[in-house]
Amino acid sequence: MIPWTHIEIGQIRINELRHAADQHRMQKALRAAVLHDPAYCRALAWVGHRLVAWGARLERRYSHVQPAAVVTMPPVAQKWDCC
Repeated sequence: MIPWTHIEIGQIRINELRHAADQHRMQKALRAAVLHDPAYCRALAWVGHRLVAWGARLERRYSHVQPAAVVTMPPVAQKWDCC
């Protein structure tokens, strides 16, 4: 029969190996993130800036418009839970 301490040591070693593998995976992902194509990053940055600018323009344009009144379901439709 295997002593309990050998089993505990084996579990500790497995946890250490998993932790080391996770660290390696994270380092590899960070290196890959740093090496992105600069043109792609610039394109994404441009799209982000344009979306923010368009959103600001829409807010200025429609900020004076009052929101529509909330439409509620008629009482007949409210009693049905499946809808």
